[in-house]
Amino acid sequence: MSSITRVMPTTLQKTIVKAARTMKKKINSKKRFNNKVKKLEKFFTKQAKKQRIKKLKKSKFLANLKRTKERTANLLAKKKAQPLKKIYKPRRSKEIIAQEKLEKENRIKERVIKNQKIKEAKEYNAQQREQKKLDKLTNARSTKKYAPRRTKAEIQLDIMKNELIRRNKFDKMFNEKFNLSPTSIRSIKRSIRL
Repeated sequence: MSSITRVMPTTLQKTIVKAARTMKKKINSKKRFNNKVKKLEKFFTKQAKKQRIKKLKKSKFLANLKRTKERTANLLAKKKAQPLKKIYKPRRSKEIIAQEKLEKENRIKERVIKNQKIKEAKEYNAQQREQKKLDKLTNARSTKKYAPRRTKAEIQLDIMKNELIRRNKFDKMFNEKFNLSPTSIRSIKRSIRL
């Protein structure tokens, strides 16, 4: 810029500087105006908010006042409706009092007897349960029935039976598979022995 200003004539330089200064002034004044507008907007919004809060408070206060008035009116109406003197029950005679006492004592006796019966039943049931448990423990081995133990000869017989059954089954399946006659089977056995 300094190289350009050296070439420019002084009058042109002065006009440029003046124009720049006026432009700056305009910009600053616009900024100030915008700031003032923003401040005013803020102020008015705050005021509106305050007014709204005031209205709300007033309406709440009025509602509370109304409620309290209604409550007091209801209480007064209730008080007026109630009789001034308390009305007591008629006095009971001595016979009635004695009879009620007897009934109460009888009820107490019945309750005691009932509770005693319940207690006895519970104890009896507990004893029965204990007895059953003891019986189970004592007869634990005798209750399960086992088959009697086989002798050695019986075991061998069973083994032989199973073996014969197995062989017969094999022979049957063999015959079914190859469809051989008894004579052919004998000839095969002879050839095996030789």
